[in-house]
Amino acid sequence: MQKDTIYEDATETAKKIKKELKKAFPKMKFSVTSSKYAGGSSVYVKWIDGPMDEEVKGITNKFKCASVDITDMKVYKPYEYEGEFYNGADFVHTSRKLSAEYKAKIVAHAQTIYEGLNEYEYGYYQKLINAEKDLLQSESNSKAHDESNSIENHFEEKESCSKVRQASVINFGKRKEKRDLLRMTPEQKLKLMTLEIVFKGKDDLLKALFDEGQTIDELFSSLAKSMFEINDVKQGYIKHFVRN
Repeated sequence: MQKDTIYEDATETAKKIKKELKKAFPKMKFSVTSSKYAGGSSVYVKWIDGPMDEEVKGITNKFKCASVDITDMKVYKPYEYEGEFYNGADFVHTSRKLSAEYKAKIVAHAQTIYEGLNEYEYGYYQKLINAEKDLLQSESNSKAHDESNSIENHFEEKESCSKVRQASVINFGKRKEKRDLLRMTPEQKLKLMTLEIVFKGKDDLLKALFDEGQTIDELFSSLAKSMFEINDVKQGYIKHFVRN
């Protein structure tokens, strides 16, 4: 069941329209006024550049309470707003003005689409509307592309930073091997590879042994004795690690 209709002055309708336009286009300045005349009232919405007329009408048309039928008779129908029904201004008129600078931009773009464009030809203003839509779409695509590149660059920077962090925490054996590679004998390289295999997953322990001043040859010799000299088993930390 429809609620009772609330009758309001056109100025109240204008306030609601201005509120909704501000929500939809927060950066745009609109002039919203009302006028009463014999037999009715209207709201007038004016602005410069900004959203196209059809975008604004998508909001304002919801607030008109009257229309004219085929017999030129005015037909009334209340509008719904926030759960209530209102009968306010009969009509809502919109008027958009283009600044000289913006209009020149649209015309220049239209000339790239319509060869020999002439302001006195039939359909000239419709072509300008089409050209503006195409211009706005191009700018929107360009902005989206720039944002996409920005996001990609952001992730590339994060990935680069991640790689730097990963590089700073590399396996100790590999870092040692790179530093001494040119000075190592083939035998020492094989010993280092063997140590890395045995200490796999225990990089911190291997690093600690090197930090104590142990050489590759000494560590390898100690490891071999711990593993194979059964008659002379020692309880050092290398044997303990290998056994566990």
